[in-house]
Amino acid sequence: MDERTYSVLRSFRRLGLVYILVPALVVALVIAVGISGVLVKSFGRSMTSGLNGMVAGSIGSPSRFDDPAATKILQGDVQALVRLGSFASITVRDSRGRVHASAGSDQPRDRSLDKYERLALDKGKSSAYIARCECGDWEFMTVGPLTSASGGKPYGVVRGHRAIGVVLPTIVLTVTVFVLVVLIGATVAIVMLRRLITRTEEALDEDQRVINALDRRLKVSLRELEEHSVGTLQALVAAVDARDTYTAHHSLNVSDYACAIARYMGLSEELGSLERAGLLHDIGKIGVSEYALLKPGRLTAEETASIREHSEIGARIIEMAPFLSDIVPVVRHHHERWDGAGYPSGLAAEEIPLLSRILCVADALDAMTTDRSYRNALTLTKARQELVNGSGSQFDPQVVEVTVSLLDSRGILLPRRQAYATA
Repeated sequence: MDERTYSVLRSFRRLGLVYILVPALVVALVIAVGISGVLVKSFGRSMTSGLNGMVAGSIGSPSRFDDPAATKILQGDVQALVRLGSFASITVRDSRGRVHASAGSDQPRDRSLDKYERLALDKGKSSAYIARCECGDWEFMTVGPLTSASGGKPYGVVRGHRAIGVVLPTIVLTVTVFVLVVLIGATVAIVMLRRLITRTEEALDEDQRVINALDRRLKVSLRELEEHSVGTLQALVAAVDARDTYTAHHSLNVSDYACAIARYMGLSEELGSLERAGLLHDIGKIGVSEYALLKPGRLTAEETASIREHSEIGARIIEMAPFLSDIVPVVRHHHERWDGAGYPSGLAAEEIPLLSRILCVADALDAMTTDRSYRNALTLTKARQELVNGSGSQFDPQVVEVTVSLLDSRGILLPRRQAYATA
């Protein structure tokens, strides 16, 4: 398991309380506020309904609302309710705001209807809310319309106040129970989450141990494979050189010359790849007939085509060794020309990999300065001139310029008679 995964799991383990409990608490409080509002409205409807029934029972009919006898009965009933403690105060008004009956701590007077009373009279809707009364205490207040049993337009309004202590405990208890249920649920979720994280960590740790064991075994196997593969490739290189006595040590020479050029060009990070490519650049000749390789005279078109296949054959051989994948294109394209007339792909200029361009010059330099059965080796001066002549057509001009500078300063000494460590 990587460090990022561990970090995420540790964060959940450490901050699970915050991630779950805090949002749960916020949601619980928001819903609790909503529940409080629902309870207040429910209490209000219940109180309004009771008051409306009391008024209707006292006056008998809406038409008797202005009857002094009915009003006297209503006043007695209102006072009785207040004395019983059902309400702190009750006020009954008609549609013009005149007081028809009242009892309790407030001393109401005739006035215009307030917004709650107007809503009850015009819309027939009850209102319930908690506010300070005129005496300064917090009270539960409800305002509702007075309607007949048969319905119709309200003919008055009734306002009732109850001490907050009568209603508040029920609201607080309901909200508290709800919040506790949510918090308990969140706590259970946190415990389950922590257990899940622990089990996940244990499973991931076990998987990681298995992966590490496999990785160690794979590294050992890969190292053994590389050793065997390198040995096999070295044997193939030796077999190629052994087929032509004139080209013995050719691969080693090319590797040395190419590394000297690359070092001078500041390509220190590529030296390892270039050295391997130099050693293996002609490995594909193992698939070319010995007759074509050693023929002293002019080659036929078929023989030329056969020899030209060696770079592609070599690339395919190297592809079978995964740890050499970086030099596959270098070997495949080391016979491309700067002007695009080379093989196998006809790449031109900077389309050709830089290491292939370096290898091309190093290969040509060693070939020109080595004796062959059909010609003698060129002198260093003539080989230098051939490189200059091929600059911009066969060879990369920059690589030729560096090689010529090394030849002039004896940074490359032919053929491997001296070291070029000063290059």
